[in-house]
Amino acid sequence: MLEKQLLGYRVVVAPSSIVFHVCSATVGRTGLLTSRYLDLRNGLKTLLKNYSVKSLLKLIPAFLALEFAESIFISLKTNDAYIIIAYVKAALWNLTSLRYTIIARERVQPSRVVDDDEIMRKMMRGSAKLFFLLKYRAKLTFVSGKSHML
Repeated sequence: MLEKQLLGYRVVVAPSSIVFHVCSATVGRTGLLTSRYLDLRNGLKTLLKNYSVKSLLKLIPAFLALEFAESIFISLKTNDAYIIIAYVKAALWNLTSLRYTIIARERVQPSRVVDDDEIMRKMMRGSAKLFFLLKYRAKLTFVSGKSHML
């Protein structure tokens, strides 16, 4: 969706909509550990590929801090420190794959017609993940490697 916005496509948001995921293809097959790894790996790559350097200087520290906090939270809830290892592996993957991300970035950046400030003005203020964790933390539990709402 972000790439389409950067290219100038109009994105419509329905804040009152509710989406129920019956299952996650990733979590269903491989569990919470791989899901966390892919979430961070792909999220970080998306930021690096699509945002300006100026925006990245602000976004990357906040993104990494929130993801690390979430990893610690999940580790404590599941009593599984390997979640933190998934976080580290995903960050390292982005470092070792930076060359390929730069190639993808060089393809995306010249075709941008919308600047980061315009994209960010339309985004939710704060962190949606943090909002979700704080709002539902009492109801959130982890069963056999998958997160569930009670």
